[in-house]
Amino acid sequence: MNQFTDIFQDDRASGKTIGTNTSSGVLRTGIDREKAIAIDHHALRFKPLIQPGWGRQGIAYGGYKRQNGLAVAVLLLNGHNTSQAETMEWLYKRIPRWLKGSETESVLKRVLAWLGSRQKQGTVRRLLGWVRISAEVTKFFPLAKIDDNLAVGWFADAAPLNPTQGNGFVVRATGAENGELLATVGINLLSVFRGLQNVPVYYVVILREQGAAYYAASLPQVRGLPAYPQLRPVAIDAVNSEAVVYAGIHQSVLGQIGFRADTRVYGVKTETVTNLACWYGTAHAADAFLGLGNITTTTAEVGGNWQVLAGNLERTKEGLVASENNSLAIVAPQTTSGLLHLKIVTGDKPAGFRHYLEISRS
Repeated sequence: MNQFTDIFQDDRASGKTIGTNTSSGVLRTGIDREKAIAIDHHALRFKPLIQPGWGRQGIAYGGYKRQNGLAVAVLLLNGHNTSQAETMEWLYKRIPRWLKGSETESVLKRVLAWLGSRQKQGTVRRLLGWVRISAEVTKFFPLAKIDDNLAVGWFADAAPLNPTQGNGFVVRATGAENGELLATVGINLLSVFRGLQNVPVYYVVILREQGAAYYAASLPQVRGLPAYPQLRPVAIDAVNSEAVVYAGIHQSVLGQIGFRADTRVYGVKTETVTNLACWYGTAHAADAFLGLGNITTTTAEVGGNWQVLAGNLERTKEGLVASENNSLAIVAPQTTSGLLHLKIVTGDKPAGFRHYLEISRS
């Protein structure tokens, strides 16, 4: 599979994007059940779904053979970080309110303005979406509860039925706290932070032979994220190991109680970062603890020398073993640490303790 950059230079009408090629000839795959994915003004557009749910709207590239250092980077503006599937008020109340608007002008004037506007092109979809989530319909056809609205990263399929599994970021609606940014670790979703603002975000996921490292950035002074080109390491997965993966962006729901906003994707890039083709990626202190002998006789793979403060710690072919209770060793990186990832296997006896360590800057 070729590495590429897609900056969406070719305009595509709704429903005419999946199956086209990037400027470098890479096929855009995925799924567009409602013919709601388009390209215009140098950006991909996801329009709100009439029927919310995963496996209905998404774009993908691949497949790729999993390898150390294989990265996908995406710049996008999510339509609404707190998008979720929920019942709207009774339709007979919503339609008159929509017609009246702010009531600063007459209904007739509003209708005439609408007839001359491009907005009318989406009116049928909007009305159908309102019907689906209206109290009249959900009384007989309940909506599935959906709070996870966006998934970005690497997935085992071009059109996954559940893209909250894989090596990707997930955005979850949290009500008053707007959106929550999460990262997939194994079969779980790890919370990065709440209060994700509705601004463009850079998402970067760098694969490893097993697992991945997650990075993100945004605009200056955005809550929880640095300003690009700085990237913040936010999570590490050491579990997922699908042999073939697809770079993808998938949406399950857009908007809230009838309000809507399109998602815009400004760029997607995949590349193998050769200087990160190692198990510890960008870590400034890391050690797999493999080998023989006391930990003090060898240095960490990255980060300097270990200092044993108590007990005894021995390297083995499976990792570090504590042969005494209360064993403690430290390594001191030269810069401030932010993200700490530690894998531990514990047993009934001290000798059953093995692990590896990885530390990154914040």
